[in-house]
Amino acid sequence: MRKIIAAACVLALLICILSGCGEASQAREVVRDYFTALNEMDFMTAGECLGDPSIYLTVIDDLDPAGGSTLYDRVQATYFVTFVYTNLKWKCLSVRQTEEGFTARVRIESYSVEEITQKVETAQRELMEKPEYAKADDEKKYLMLINNIPEIYMTLSRELEKKTSTVELQIARSGESLYIVPSQRLFDAIGGVL
Repeated sequence: MRKIIAAACVLALLICILSGCGEASQAREVVRDYFTALNEMDFMTAGECLGDPSIYLTVIDDLDPAGGSTLYDRVQATYFVTFVYTNLKWKCLSVRQTEEGFTARVRIESYSVEEITQKVETAQRELMEKPEYAKADDEKKYLMLINNIPEIYMTLSRELEKKTSTVELQIARSGESLYIVPSQRLFDAIGGVL
């Protein structure tokens, strides 16, 4: 009888341990899904990982070829978003259970959106100071600025240094699902704001 009770206690302990590990694994998975979605520019999935599919709606609108913005703005937004999110590196360092859910420590390497913006503005200003730009008509000037954008972004990774920060992400439960609680610290780390 004691062996049966001991075996039942061990089994109950194992179930408790394994169910906790399963949830920690699920928390780690939501972190992976979020950053993978960002790297792949799947902003609807990234928003779902934050518990709000519409959180990246402005980014999605900026990339919409049928959007109301100018061609220059759409080209600029496409290169900017692609550069920021495809160059984003991350690593989940740990996940621990808390009373509210989980906390995941994640190291994020990213380029500073402020530095990217400054470099683009400087490069466009330098183009506008060239004699061939000054001699061109308005339509040609507009096309020169648009055509300069790919060149600018090709050189950015050589000119800029990545910023590294470690962020603690709160992961909460909604029914059977887990989601990352959006925070300014997370968005700052993604944007290279230290």
